[in-house]
Amino acid sequence: AAYPGQFAGTCGGDMTLKPYPYDPEEAKRLLKASGFAGHEFTFVSYPRRGFPEHQKVIEAVAGYWRKIGLKPKIRNAEYSTWREKWRGRKTQNTVHGYDASVSPGCGFLLRGLRQKLYGKSVRTVTIDPYLDERFGKILKSLSLAEVKKLIGEIYKYSYDQHLMVPIAEINELTAANKRIPKWF
Repeated sequence: AAYPGQFAGTCGGDMTLKPYPYDPEEAKRLLKASGFAGHEFTFVSYPRRGFPEHQKVIEAVAGYWRKIGLKPKIRNAEYSTWREKWRGRKTQNTVHGYDASVSPGCGFLLRGLRQKLYGKSVRTVTIDPYLDERFGKILKSLSLAEVKKLIGEIYKYSYDQHLMVPIAEINELTAANKRIPKWF
């Protein structure tokens, strides 16, 4: 999964941002300090076209959370049912895939960021005035330099607020020929 800053050379990322460290002991400490140790919650798993690994990723995330002392429960749903609730802004506790690694071009990155982080998008995962202000400026700008600067600010803010936390990258490229008799 792409992390903020990965595409700094192409479209406004920030190369000083690094992937979050995996530190279960620090997570346990933070949960205890916040009063959320042992917190029970439910989140949804659903099969997704084009992302057959999604339900396995959900199970892995639940395992990470259990390891640090949370008590997640997985509720299975159909994607179409969940998607309608999401579009109606009636969902919470959602884990889902986001691909930013296919093409680092500004248009592709902006489209993906806008879908997930712009409050006016039907596919948003957050409503945040800070982000909405930056997207508003981007949508009015005719300057690539300004767009890159604003995208960098969006990445930095998303990173600092943990709005997108990459945990895995699924390689979608496959190849087959007569010498490969079956898939592994």
